[in-house]
Amino acid sequence: MAHSFGPVVQDRCELVINPQRYLFKMAANVAAEWSMRSNRRQPHASAWLLDLVSESGPDTNLESEADETNLREALESLPPRSREVLRLHFAESLNHEQIAARLRARHL
Repeated sequence: MAHSFGPVVQDRCELVINPQRYLFKMAANVAAEWSMRSNRRQPHASAWLLDLVSESGPDTNLESEADETNLREALESLPPRSREVLRLHFAESLNHEQIAARLRARHL
């Protein structure tokens, strides 16, 4: 089967006298086609932009800061041992048995 394409390839090679010029012409044609296609594209619908809007605004950020302040104050009002239990659970991801072992307490 390889022999059947031989004459066609040879004929094609003989037609291309300047391969570099041929390659540049092909590249220019592809670029022109891409340019024409990009001009025909429709702009995106603006409806999807509403999905990009963040639900958190300045008021939400202020509320978050106030919540964080309230939480910090509440944690600071706890006895030191209770704060340590919460820290071990949330910061170090220890379960109840691990916390009890760490603090040498009896697990209920």
